[in-house]
Amino acid sequence: AELKSRYEEFVKTFKGAEERKALHILIEINDQVSREDAMARAQEISREISEGLGFSIAAEKYSDDIGTAKRGGLLGYVTQGTLDEEVDAVLFKLNSGQVSGPVLSDYGYHLVKVEDIREETVPVFDAVKVSLELEIKGARAEKELVAMAEKLADITYASNGLSEAAKELGLEMKTQLGIKKGAGEGDFAHPAMQKTLFSDDVLQDGRNTDVVEVTKDRSLVAHVSRFQPMHTKDLADVREEIALAIKSDKAGRMVRDRAKEIVTALKDGKVSEETNWIEHNAVVRNYPEEDQSVMNLAFSLSVDPVAQSIGFVQLDSGDVKLLRLKSVQTPNIEELTSDQKEGIEKLLGSTFGGMDYQLYRQSLKSRTQIEKL
Repeated sequence: AELKSRYEEFVKTFKGAEERKALHILIEINDQVSREDAMARAQEISREISEGLGFSIAAEKYSDDIGTAKRGGLLGYVTQGTLDEEVDAVLFKLNSGQVSGPVLSDYGYHLVKVEDIREETVPVFDAVKVSLELEIKGARAEKELVAMAEKLADITYASNGLSEAAKELGLEMKTQLGIKKGAGEGDFAHPAMQKTLFSDDVLQDGRNTDVVEVTKDRSLVAHVSRFQPMHTKDLADVREEIALAIKSDKAGRMVRDRAKEIVTALKDGKVSEETNWIEHNAVVRNYPEEDQSVMNLAFSLSVDPVAQSIGFVQLDSGDVKLLRLKSVQTPNIEELTSDQKEGIEKLLGSTFGGMDYQLYRQSLKSRTQIEKL
């Protein structure tokens, strides 16, 4: 019942973003083309279109936006606010199939056409059931968390230490050593926790910290059992630490040098006994079984039977992983369903249309000298 009720609320408040399939023709204003000349040219093109010239043909023939001209001026499906303010305002007043008159922007005069208008339809219940269930569970959990955090704050404010709160609320106490001001790790790096942890109330008066919401689903309170003011350590106290850091750095360089030797040997066709390849098939960019640095390397390699697609990356632990790319699988578009193809077409049309337009704007800016008076 609660799930159905939440879906009914979702339907009432749902408002799909209106998308318009837009085409445009740009007549650029530059050192060779004045504003008046550009306007006259745009008006002439507009007249030709009104007399029967296809908009896409006109775009291919006349538009100065090279990126979209070769696609008949197609910008793809765009939502309000995607394009320049002047063009956007006109585009979303047109009806489907309608062509605008010349529209002036910072880059020249545009003729804009709306080829299609569509709105996102309300998803059926089964399509959003899981997300609604998660919303309901999340709301319940958040309510319980807020109530517990308030109770935790009440108990720890009035007590010395954390034992009473841990016992009454069934919470676990943990010990964290070596927390430094301005250089904490994890939860203790949170600005609000740093502020309360190093306050006079906590360090001098021995009180507990405030309860701090360090993440959306976790709150933390702490008690300082021992505080060491900042000071310079004697060399004798840090000698071993310095020696270990030097050894670690030297070992890291040695491992990287050895990895380079192995990669060179493999590329030269020599077999190295130190390489123990573990094969992974159908690997995607967000492959959960490997470190992200490994995946970044994997997707930077290209299949080259001559040069051998081999590389290495050093992990934070100091270990090195060697990668050899055997093949790249390219999806076959013929295997996609019609719905998948339509979704991809929509995404690519909107993405590349917007990218072409933005790149064109950037190229104009790079070629324009602006003087402030």
